[in-house]
Amino acid sequence: MENRIAVLGPLSVVLQGVRVHISSAKHRVLLATLVAHRSATVDTIAEYLWGPSQPRNARAAIHVHVARLRRVLDDAAPGGGRVIISTSNGYRLNLADKEVDIDQLRALVRQAGVERDTGNFHAEKVIVTEALSLWRGDAFEDIESDQVRFGDAVTYQDLRTSLQERLFGIEINLGNHIDVLHLVQAAAARNPLRESITSQLMLALYRSGRQADALDTYHAFCRRLADELGVDPGSEIQALFEDLLRGDPGLLPQSSSPAAEAEGSMPWLTSCTLPRDREHFVGRTTQLETAAEYLSSAVSGPAVLAITGPPGSGKTAFAVHLAHQVRSQFPDGQLFASADVGGAAQTIRAIVRDHGAQAGVTHLLSELLLSTGFPRHALPDTTASLSSLLRARLSDRRVLIVLDGVDSTEELSLLLPGSGRSAVVLTGLSRLLGLEAGNDMHTIDLGPLQERESVALLEGVVNDGTGHPTRDELLDIAELCDHLPLALHLVGTQLRGRSLQFRREFLSRLRSDHILHQLSGDPRTAVGLDATLHTSYSALSENAQQLLRLMAFAPGGGFTTQTTAALLGSAELESSVVLDELIRSHLVTETEAGTAVLPELFRQFAAQRSAASDTPEHRQAALGRLARWYLTPIAQLQLRSPTEVQRHRTTLLALLGAASPFNHRLVTTLANLACEVFSAHGDLVDRRAAAAHGYRAARALDDHAGAERFAAAMLVDPSTPRGDHHLSVSGPVHGAGKADDTGGARPWADLEDEGGHLHTAFERALQIHEYDTRTDRDAYVPDNLTRIGRILVGLDRIADGQAFHHRALRAARRNHNLHARATAHLDLASACLLAHHFADAEGHALAARDLFGSFGDDRGRARASVALADVYRAVRRLDVAERLLDDAWKVGRRLGDDLVLVEASIGLALVYRYLDERTKGLLHGIDALLLARSSALSLLEGKALGVLAVNNHFAQRPQRARELLDEALFVHEKTGHELEKACVMRWLPRVDGALGYATRN
Repeated sequence: MENRIAVLGPLSVVLQGVRVHISSAKHRVLLATLVAHRSATVDTIAEYLWGPSQPRNARAAIHVHVARLRRVLDDAAPGGGRVIISTSNGYRLNLADKEVDIDQLRALVRQAGVERDTGNFHAEKVIVTEALSLWRGDAFEDIESDQVRFGDAVTYQDLRTSLQERLFGIEINLGNHIDVLHLVQAAAARNPLRESITSQLMLALYRSGRQADALDTYHAFCRRLADELGVDPGSEIQALFEDLLRGDPGLLPQSSSPAAEAEGSMPWLTSCTLPRDREHFVGRTTQLETAAEYLSSAVSGPAVLAITGPPGSGKTAFAVHLAHQVRSQFPDGQLFASADVGGAAQTIRAIVRDHGAQAGVTHLLSELLLSTGFPRHALPDTTASLSSLLRARLSDRRVLIVLDGVDSTEELSLLLPGSGRSAVVLTGLSRLLGLEAGNDMHTIDLGPLQERESVALLEGVVNDGTGHPTRDELLDIAELCDHLPLALHLVGTQLRGRSLQFRREFLSRLRSDHILHQLSGDPRTAVGLDATLHTSYSALSENAQQLLRLMAFAPGGGFTTQTTAALLGSAELESSVVLDELIRSHLVTETEAGTAVLPELFRQFAAQRSAASDTPEHRQAALGRLARWYLTPIAQLQLRSPTEVQRHRTTLLALLGAASPFNHRLVTTLANLACEVFSAHGDLVDRRAAAAHGYRAARALDDHAGAERFAAAMLVDPSTPRGDHHLSVSGPVHGAGKADDTGGARPWADLEDEGGHLHTAFERALQIHEYDTRTDRDAYVPDNLTRIGRILVGLDRIADGQAFHHRALRAARRNHNLHARATAHLDLASACLLAHHFADAEGHALAARDLFGSFGDDRGRARASVALADVYRAVRRLDVAERLLDDAWKVGRRLGDDLVLVEASIGLALVYRYLDERTKGLLHGIDALLLARSSALSLLEGKALGVLAVNNHFAQRPQRARELLDEALFVHEKTGHELEKACVMRWLPRVDGALGYATRN
């Protein structure tokens, strides 16, 4: 198994293939000391740990630190503690040189010196490049020790700079001065007083035909030396300046002899130019195995593998990870060339833009040939000659080539080997249909990660040992990121090492409507998701861009050629071509049902582009065309089929929400159609969602008859869907009875949620949700997630409960279900209040109240009023809270709703406690308790007992308060309500103290 400790960057420890997180700063210093010295005395370790301020018992303290560090290593990887061995006067690191990055670095430096001595500069270049690749940041970056900071870290930083200078010198001597000029300029800017780098910059500028810039660089360097140090430049740089002034021909690169320019006499340079592999690469196991087997098994000719997928799906990371896995099978070299966004690739894109696709291919061919050791001055002039030369050099060799970010098939075949056993891995957004038709190749389409893979990736990136965010919060983040690896990496790196307060605020921003903004990345590197999407969008035809923008305004809709034709106002044949372009570009996802869905992050991007490109009238006209298409006879004929209803359900519901602001009459007509369609096929949850939209539109039109009709449609119990929905679940509490379908299980889950045992309810709720997810019953997902979140809060897992409620809110929006949205806001209000996030709690309660009111749900509005009153009670706005609770109680009485009455009575009992109106508080507490008991609302019964107990405590009745707390504990033990149980346990000492005082007096 792999062992590796690396300090050229943040401390990284891998033992037996397991990554070990070392959270203690002293343990990191101790391990870094052993890495730096391999064998260190106790005195040396003490100096590193404490500097001059060493404790009296330093030796004993070091023994304790070593024992604890060994335990950390053993816990992560059994036997891992054995890498630290005791010596007679200290400790030694028991790892091979190749397992420690700085030892590997020293070996590479020695090897590079041997190659230089023999004049093999190409080999020296490869080795120095490999040595520099070991750095992952500043050496000993997270080691908190002055001895390290001012000693070892400085030493290795100087070595890094020296190696960079050495590499620049090799490149310039090999005639690659233009290629490295920008790198030398950047290094000179970082080291403005370093004479050797300035000399290299002057020479590179001169050889690039920029003599004046070279001379200006020298004069600027002289001024800096004089101003900052008061010294003159050294003799070597002065001599170079004089040679530049004279135009000494010896400064120019020496050309090869004509005989050496024949390909057959050119030496082959075995090199690896692959980028560094991802430290946190997870998932894709099956696809990696398939790809590795394909690349390895090609015997009759070169293997060509294409990796495609949507923006941000990790195509480059996959290709690089795959290439590193199969490196040993390609002994003649592993080459990487990129045409994707960022870095030098911008140059390639500029070449393609200004000079055409062939010029970009010419550039890539040249880069590949240079990587094989072919000198730049001997490269042929034409693309065809470059292609022939590359094929000739590859014909008898086994080389792996990764071509990243390929946009199209134009001229691409020129980059492929013609014979031999080499292999090419291509990455791109679109399927390379033209290339597939003319070449034997294999294609792997990457999609989003699985849930567990997304969580594992986030855990690996964030990994700071705090346990925050929780797994359920990570799952919430993964869902917000559409499970795209790039988005997950961007979020994870922003969370890593930050405070809990920052993480909470960042997660709150992520959950807002501006997720894409948080994923923009660093604008200087152009690696954000927005930049990646912009590249994909720019490559689309004008019609495809327009369709993508319009699809953004029917969120979650599943589009067909007919509905996209309506959006575009075009013929179906034309729209099918445009839709196919979007599918091939992976900007929309093709479902098993044959519809095209726009993922949420891509939808946000498209909406931003629409805001900049389309007028509101243009968008309204397109949505109006789509709505009217559903009213045509051909559409209504299609919607008689259950299969077609499932294909169109989200588009129909999305239209009801999207068209509401500008055409209420059209919404009521469309809502009537949707209610009829969903009723005919037993889709009662969707019927209720459609009726809610219709009710709002009818009220806006003062259509009272229409509003009553839609209100009646919403009253139908949606819990039991028609059709097969079999799932074996346990029956009521204690196993009495058995329900054999999920429709029957839902009422049991709700019953246990309100009156049964929370742990049983939790298992049942997870089982129902898993089944609905597996069978694509998306309409039920919001209610399932809300139920799970509510139970988690009751189990005192408030952060996890919030995460599920936020997922429920997104699912409700995706299903355009106003009732589910309002319910999610209601539960979020309660969860945020428990977490003391009062502003968030108020916002969610107000949103729930407004939503319930907008479609005439008086019961829901009353419950939201109770939640809002709880917030105002917590911030001591007691008069407002009392008024809200009194109104809610009256609504509950009018409706005969026990749940509302109990919640409102508990709220009033609490408010009157704070108002010091003890009699009212006791009476409302008693009312809540009696009604909860008679209605079998066990969870609320336990809460009412606790509230009544505390009110008795403040009424100077400690004996009764103690009795009620005992009853409350009994109920909470039975229901598993850990949150309320913890509240009772907090009050017990105070009541017992008052009881003891009362007994003594």
